[in-house]
Amino acid sequence: MTRLYPNYPNPFNPETTIQYSIKSAGWVDISIYNISGQLIRVLKRSNENSGTHSMLWNGRDNNNQAVASGVYYVRMNTSDGVSIVKMTLMK
Repeated sequence: MTRLYPNYPNPFNPETTIQYSIKSAGWVDISIYNISGQLIRVLKRSNENSGTHSMLWNGRDNNNQAVASGVYYVRMNTSDGVSIVKMTLMK
């Protein structure tokens, strides 16, 4: 089953673990968005093997600048669909 799990810890400071599972090998796009829907950080855009995987997000944007406290969304897009999880960064 393809699934994006809730991040932990949540709320987090300064980093959080994002875990996901992929039913079958294929393209995976995992990105972070702010509450306004603006792209903050691309975490993964590549082919991925099936199975369970995890990665850290360090609370930084694509320019390696620390982001402000607030609500963010991690979005995973695969051939099986789209999943979104809400995260809170508290400094």
